[in-house]
Amino acid sequence: MCGLAGIVNFSGAAIDPDRLAMADRALAHRGPDDRGIWTGRMGPATVGLVHRRLAIIDLSPNAAQPMWDRQGQLGIVFNGEIYNYRRIREQLKGLFDFRTCCDTEVILAAYAQWGPQAWDRLAGMFAFGLLDCRKNQLWLVRDRFGIKPLWYTRSPDELIFASELPALLTMMPHRPRIDRTGLAEYLTLGMPLRQQTVLEGIHKLPPGCFLRVDGAGHDESALWYRPLPTPAEPPHDDAGFDRAAKHLQSLLTDVVRDHLVADVPVGVLLSGGIDSSVVAAAAVRDQGPAVQTFSIGFADQPAYDEAQHAAEVAKHLGCHHTLLRLSLSDLHKELPDLLDALDEPFGDSSYLPTTMLSHITRKHVTVALSGDGGDELFAGYWRYRGHDAWARAQKIPSLARQLIRTTARWLPTGRASGWRNRVRQIRKLLSTESPDPVVRHLDWARIADPADIADLLQDPALGRAAAAGIETIYRQPIFDFADRLPDNHPLSRILLADLFTLLPDDMLHKVDRASMRVSLEVRVPLLDHRVAEFALGLPLSYKLRDGAAKRVLAAAFAKDLPESVFHRPKRGFEVPVAEFFRTAWYGLVHDQFSSRALEGCGVSSPAAIRLLEEHRTGRHDHSQILFSLLTLAWWSTRHLARGGIAS
Repeated sequence: MCGLAGIVNFSGAAIDPDRLAMADRALAHRGPDDRGIWTGRMGPATVGLVHRRLAIIDLSPNAAQPMWDRQGQLGIVFNGEIYNYRRIREQLKGLFDFRTCCDTEVILAAYAQWGPQAWDRLAGMFAFGLLDCRKNQLWLVRDRFGIKPLWYTRSPDELIFASELPALLTMMPHRPRIDRTGLAEYLTLGMPLRQQTVLEGIHKLPPGCFLRVDGAGHDESALWYRPLPTPAEPPHDDAGFDRAAKHLQSLLTDVVRDHLVADVPVGVLLSGGIDSSVVAAAAVRDQGPAVQTFSIGFADQPAYDEAQHAAEVAKHLGCHHTLLRLSLSDLHKELPDLLDALDEPFGDSSYLPTTMLSHITRKHVTVALSGDGGDELFAGYWRYRGHDAWARAQKIPSLARQLIRTTARWLPTGRASGWRNRVRQIRKLLSTESPDPVVRHLDWARIADPADIADLLQDPALGRAAAAGIETIYRQPIFDFADRLPDNHPLSRILLADLFTLLPDDMLHKVDRASMRVSLEVRVPLLDHRVAEFALGLPLSYKLRDGAAKRVLAAAFAKDLPESVFHRPKRGFEVPVAEFFRTAWYGLVHDQFSSRALEGCGVSSPAAIRLLEEHRTGRHDHSQILFSLLTLAWWSTRHLARGGIAS
């Protein structure tokens, strides 16, 4: 796990070393163990590469990057891990002159042998820039599900790329402007989707894609990965379900074994929910109870404290468990530093506890496994169950539905209280009348109503355009891959779309930023393509039936874990931000919204303050859009006000 950056100048002008040095400094937290900067040529073009190393496999100086083959014709800067690198190395023994024991060199060897078809052979999480001086080509490649980030910007003269936005910005010769469409998407979902960002001309390489440029500046971008779901063996009855659960247990145990390979200490992030508990159980199956697990809890907020559940699982498995108990004052004290660390506006407040958990974990281990991806693969979120509930609600007479909708609109909502959270879900459920499941799903994923978006941007057309753009982007994986699914169920298509859109741009983005802020590598075994393709090939009923979610995953490890793990209501990894906006954070947030920070981004300050005041009364829960606006204002103050970006 590392940080990388680079510049390709197609006019052949010399690469300014100061630009590379600034990117190197901006990426220092991603790789504190070593650094490397290289400049050279790719035919008529000049190239500069930057790498910051977090040493995980082969800790020797031989594994430093940029790394080159013996002929000096193939070079790479790489961020991530290849879990099957030993098997690939065995295949290529005698065909490539290996000098290290690391996975980075295996990527070079695989490319030398198989060309771009090598990407299909890699099991892992990765983003890399690979320079082929024989063909005067540079490949930018991102892993199948977007676990590792890769940003880029392209002009007629240059291609610039980096692992993080601040590093990219330091290398750009001109200041980018706010992208109004990207901003509208951000305010709608709390994140821009796939290639879109809040800055003009800056893009994220989509999951499973490559971008190739040659020395003359010609480029090509396309998918390199198309999932190949492994169809479940018929018949799809109870016996078939049991066979699938048994196979999943064996498969996930093997995959977790691969993910535990490292030359540094490894642990597991444990929330006490199904996904992380299953990963911990698989780790114990391989390594015994010596596995280290980590969790945090909030001592003065029992509604948000799942620490006792994590401790119960750790005790059951016999793990060495580390628990960090926080108070709300701890979070308030850390808030400015946590917001400073965000390199772009981001609307998921679970970034806060994830960063604090990463901090305590890094004191003990360098690598941690997490359970991310389980909800999207095995239908864990309430929105998936919501489609059946919505269908049942349509049988209620329309006048009665309208009465329920009106009542729910006036009742207070929130996440800490059970009944307030249920009101919140009912309000969401009845917020759409669309017969199209995709439209309904995106309506439920919104963090603000279209009217609020129009008010914030003072432009109703932008909100409508953003909604249409989001729907187009969201449907793309369905168009690309749905023909490979085992059934044509609308919810199977939605799970597929979430896997390639909402998951990488929310959950995986959050985990990468939170963990790499403290130089912690987080691995996600459930998103190993061997597990993901098996899950994609299962009938929907194996995942969700009669309101029971993650059925096959729970059955696979039912004998390994306490029964209570599978019967607790699902909770997200959250902090009580809704209450904070009414109390401890109110003054800070009001000051941020009253400053010129939001106006400089094109967001109406009075409209933001209106949302804050509505939230303060307790009548509406605007906590998600308020957190999105707070991080936007904070980011704007620290970047726009410094002249780093034009508005």
